[in-house]
Amino acid sequence: MVATRAEVALRAGVSPAVVSYVTNPGTRSVSAAARARVEEAIATLGYRPNAVAQSLRRSSTKSIAFIVPTLRNPTLAAVEADVEKIAFDLGYALFVATTTNDPGREERYLQRFMERKVDALIVAGTLRPNLLAEVAAHRVPVVALGAISSGLGVSSITLEPYQSTARAIRHLIEDHGHRRIACIGGPETQSLVRLRMDAWRETLRAEGLACDESLLIRPLHMNRSAGYNAAHLLLAQSMPTAIFTVDETLAAGAISAIHEHGLRVPKDVSLITWGRSERVQGDLFDLTSIDIQTTAVAAKLMSRLLELMASKKLVETHDVLFPTLTFRTSCGCPPANKNVAELSR
Repeated sequence: MVATRAEVALRAGVSPAVVSYVTNPGTRSVSAAARARVEEAIATLGYRPNAVAQSLRRSSTKSIAFIVPTLRNPTLAAVEADVEKIAFDLGYALFVATTTNDPGREERYLQRFMERKVDALIVAGTLRPNLLAEVAAHRVPVVALGAISSGLGVSSITLEPYQSTARAIRHLIEDHGHRRIACIGGPETQSLVRLRMDAWRETLRAEGLACDESLLIRPLHMNRSAGYNAAHLLLAQSMPTAIFTVDETLAAGAISAIHEHGLRVPKDVSLITWGRSERVQGDLFDLTSIDIQTTAVAAKLMSRLLELMASKKLVETHDVLFPTLTFRTSCGCPPANKNVAELSR
């Protein structure tokens, strides 16, 4: 049978209110002697305070919502796992929702989380700005992982997309002599993806190389099958000597297509991707990539969120994190090459 607050109070020789003061630090001071008796009674009876009731009294539910388009993306999955660990260690529950970029699901999840009175919200992906602004207007701290317009009351953590991509493309050109570099991109509606494609295009032009439309495939979805189909089309029609993908799941599909064409990476086709989580394995292990330090991203997200939750004013901030281009064997660098290029600010 579950012990009650009244039973703890009776055993400790105090009022039920004093038990509440002990289990809700900061509400009212309690003498050291009374606190010791209450804590002993709690331990003996195995009393567990009602978390929901506590949260209502504190105007806090000790919960954070995390909305993502998918967890099939290894980087997003790793960030979510790291955020959850930090949140758990701090006493917060993390509610995770996947939207599959469906506007209807986005709106319904936001409504449900508002009804649950979550303390804060993390958003990854392309949620509509008006929805996020509405949440912020209700004094709920929101941090977006990705670019977002200022003036919405929403803070953001952005992984720099343009310089990092340009550096990767120049590496293929200057260090490996590639002249025909294709790009497997994504939807133009995703601003950071669009900037990566722009960097690919403009870097080729700056080097005097071809960047015609036959070298660019823009799948509607960024997943393994999309990467496979895009690479298959490129190899059948354009035969590039190198491929840049804007996402690591696209790269995984591209590798499968390259192998099915009887080609080898990097001997026949070099490959670089934007984004590679620290926990990658399998075909992507030796992939030259613009690496994302997911633990650092998660720590920054939670740090910013906690600052907003502690503040009486929701002052929006926009932070930019600079990823690292790491040379592995898929671009043609030798296995012993451990060189890492830090992107300067």
